[in-house]
Amino acid sequence: MSGHPLAVDLGIAVRVFTITRLRVRAVQFPHERDKVLFLFAASASAQIPGLLAETWQALVDELPIIGVNPHHRGVPHPGHPLFRKQAFGAAGLVSYVVDDAARAVHVCSIIWAG
Repeated sequence: MSGHPLAVDLGIAVRVFTITRLRVRAVQFPHERDKVLFLFAASASAQIPGLLAETWQALVDELPIIGVNPHHRGVPHPGHPLFRKQAFGAAGLVSYVVDDAARAVHVCSIIWAG
């Protein structure tokens, strides 16, 4: 796990975000090589405290799905295939950049209606 304060390890055992009142459910990946580190940009992390509980849970449910295969989830940007957007919950959109070398997903923005 990175020393970054907003890094979330969604691998074998999920760390709990201390900035929310919700617990993140444990996610089991079958192989160590499947672990992915999620890093949140300042702009994305600033949006987390304003999320409704159900919106936050929908995002938390979506991130492990993205982590399993980030290139096959979401819609790629036409000019930059590593930049992707994925809908979550009833009205959320998360934008992220895939970093294959670091086995990381950089969450750039979180948008939701409500």
